[in-house]
Amino acid sequence: MRPAAALLCVLAGAAALSRRGVDPVAAPRGGGGGDDGGYYAALGVSRDASAGDIARAYRRRSLACHPDKGGDAEQFKKLNEAKEVLGDAEKRRAYDRFGVAGVDPRAAPGGGGFGGAGNVDARTAAMFEQMFGSFGSAFGEAFGGGGGVFGGGGFGRGPRSRRFAITVSLDDCYAGRTLSVALDDGSRCRVRLQPGAAGGDVVRARTDGGAAATFELREAPHARFRRRGADLLLDATVPLAEALGGGPVVRVERPDGTTFALALAPAGAVLKHGSLRAVEGEGMPVRGAPSRRGTLFVRVLVAFPADLALDDRERAQLARLLGVPREGAPAPRAGDRVARGADAAEWGRHRPPPGGGGAFAAFR
Repeated sequence: MRPAAALLCVLAGAAALSRRGVDPVAAPRGGGGGDDGGYYAALGVSRDASAGDIARAYRRRSLACHPDKGGDAEQFKKLNEAKEVLGDAEKRRAYDRFGVAGVDPRAAPGGGGFGGAGNVDARTAAMFEQMFGSFGSAFGEAFGGGGGVFGGGGFGRGPRSRRFAITVSLDDCYAGRTLSVALDDGSRCRVRLQPGAAGGDVVRARTDGGAAATFELREAPHARFRRRGADLLLDATVPLAEALGGGPVVRVERPDGTTFALALAPAGAVLKHGSLRAVEGEGMPVRGAPSRRGTLFVRVLVAFPADLALDDRERAQLARLLGVPREGAPAPRAGDRVARGADAAEWGRHRPPPGGGGAFAAFR
């Protein structure tokens, strides 16, 4: 039987059943029959949840059950299936009406279905076969086989996009780069990073075999820069003599390897240890508008000498230049506490108390 004739037979049979009061494409419903696929339950939302409610629930639950954080892989997979279906208005309507059979391509012969209007499920296929005998290849061609009367693979959807997490560098996100990524099945995928990309972004691509793949970016810490959105923070060390009015100039290397000279302060100005300087337009590219860039913040670290070999006259002269009071520092007394030497590594081993501030609280 030709594919077109097979289709006409199917439609005629469906019409006959309809006249007899039988629904020819009856499928498990997600509406009145409850949440048969568990997608609303997986996200912990009600059936009338808004798109925003669904997105927020997915973000909250995915952080809690991600396999990289010790979560259950199967639960995470179900969570992503729920987000894929309920986060898409058309798929959600099909799911609410027909349940899992309305959105799962495996529920229909040949991997196809009536997209958006429910699927021809296995029971319906068996019913048609009882009525008209075995359609053989004609049925497969008409409903989602290799091209068929509708061309392009019938009504079916392609396989779901595989999801991966990849670590990228700030340098890659700064310049924008195409990465060649090897997948666990031996295929490769070219992942295009736009200038200004950041950790948490999702990039869609295709493998060398044509399969869809989705990549969530995770940005690795940088050796020199810290990032907040499109802004960057960089430490610059200057000698004490230059910080005391010497007009220090430092050379800054951008993440792409290019450099520029930066005057931190004019001659005569005193730079305090830990003070911040800002340079507009030298931060990260703004995503979607790479000609615009954020701000580069430079934190000044004054390098003090280990010791000063000064006689009394030189010390008195230095005290006058630095504005030290004439009477000088008070002499130590019995019972005073004495500080010991410490370094940044030791400080880094201690977490600040909740709500703690301090000069560097904003840059932890």
